[in-house]
Amino acid sequence: MPRRFTPQEDALLGAKHDKELAVLLDRPLGSIRRRRAALGKPLAFPQIRPWSKTEVALLGTKPDKVLARRWGRTTRAVAAKRWEQKIPICQPKRKAWRPEDDKLLEERSDELVARFLGRTLRSVQERRRKLGIPNRHLRRHPWQPHEDALLGARPDSEVAKLLDRSRIAVHHRRARLGVRIRG
Repeated sequence: MPRRFTPQEDALLGAKHDKELAVLLDRPLGSIRRRRAALGKPLAFPQIRPWSKTEVALLGTKPDKVLARRWGRTTRAVAAKRWEQKIPICQPKRKAWRPEDDKLLEERSDELVARFLGRTLRSVQERRRKLGIPNRHLRRHPWQPHEDALLGARPDSEVAKLLDRSRIAVHHRRARLGVRIRG
């Protein structure tokens, strides 16, 4: 048989969070909520509070996590409101490309540009692709007939050393040509 609420317990309803009371009074959360509702007591700290114009205006200006901490909201709530308002996420780590950075793409390899500018290789490759700047600094060179002749005669790792190519490149070339390792 369920335990009846005491007048002292009734006095706490609406004065503390329902979850906190459930633990404090050792009662199921549902019973706390039902009793509070039956007595017509509002939530002590409404979980849904309206967004101020200032908060909405600041969405996307700083990372969601920072704004959530500042406003006492969850990161998910801030992200959901930003999404609802169609405001892009703030990416403070993203650096704008300058014309002199773009110029480096014409002069250097992606690896060197990435290291020099402190960017990821992927971001440099994406920028090069976006601008349509060909990468003239690739180490690729076409396979020659005498190189193809070595495929399968020795293990891929040995052929790779002889040809100054990666083991993976040798493996892929051999697989593409359908050459099996002899021996």
